Amino acid sequence: MAEPQFRYLAPRVEQDVLVLTITHSQLRSTQFDLPDVLRDEMLRAVAQAQANKVVVDLSRVEQLGSASFRPLLSLRRQLHEAKGQLLLAGLQPDIRDVFLVTRLIDEQGSSLATFGVAADAATAVMRLNAGQT
Repeated sequence: MAEPQFRYLAPRVEQDVLVLTITHSQLRSTQFDLPDVLRDEMLRAVAQAQANKVVVDLSRVEQLGSASFRPLLSLRRQLHEAKGQLLLAGLQPDIRDVFLVTRLIDEQGSSLATFGVAADAATAVMRLNAGQT
């Protein structure tokens, strides 16, 4: 039986937007290789899909460690360099608070925030296709 291609992601394309659903509820550094593997998986999924519009669906994530920001920041940097777009979606209240406290997102959706956010993946896809980040 073949190994699954991704350990931490379930990628799919919706209306020309790559949606990367993180499948693990705990993104903490208790798993030594998690940040590196997650980053590699995200970048590989983007390359395979040849995507320049990406949504990271965090709706299944219940706990997030600081090391888990690295994969998201790497993905953002790569997409920014390629003139692509990225939105985070489905942040649970506790996860949203972590992003707010670290100032990676803001309540007003300012363009100065590191990440744009949408309530869910479907809304994020719609916003990216409308040119709204």
